[in-house]
Amino acid sequence: MKGLKPIIFLFVIQSIAVFGQNPYSVHYSIDEGLPTSNIYSAFEDSKGYIWFGTDVGVLKFHGQEFQHFSIDDGLSDNEVFNFYEDKDNRLWFLTLNGELSYFQNGKFYNSKNNNLLEEGSYSKIVMAIYENEDDHIILY
Repeated sequence: MKGLKPIIFLFVIQSIAVFGQNPYSVHYSIDEGLPTSNIYSAFEDSKGYIWFGTDVGVLKFHGQEFQHFSIDDGLSDNEVFNFYEDKDNRLWFLTLNGELSYFQNGKFYNSKNNNLLEEGSYSKIVMAIYENEDDHIILY
């Protein structure tokens, strides 16, 4: 009888471990409608949307589906490496060609439809964007 108790105890502990939960996750791929499998960066904006920088533009995730934007929609380049959101809720895109573009109130702005961006277009990659206390946008 004394030898039986440890065996029962080990059986109960092993049974408890079997009933653990797996963390919830969702896998998205080209099969679920993504235009590419190359994701360079991800960013959550102030409205709670998640943006993904890819080799074919940006993806905006609404929680259920992805919306794809490219140069046809007003991006300065399809290779989007990073994002920055300023105090005015403009979402800036850091791209391979170095030209700036931003998204505000449902519209893309680039050097073709914004004079300030036309004056500030660059032939090098912009690595970072900062905003100082005087609301000046600083490019690095």
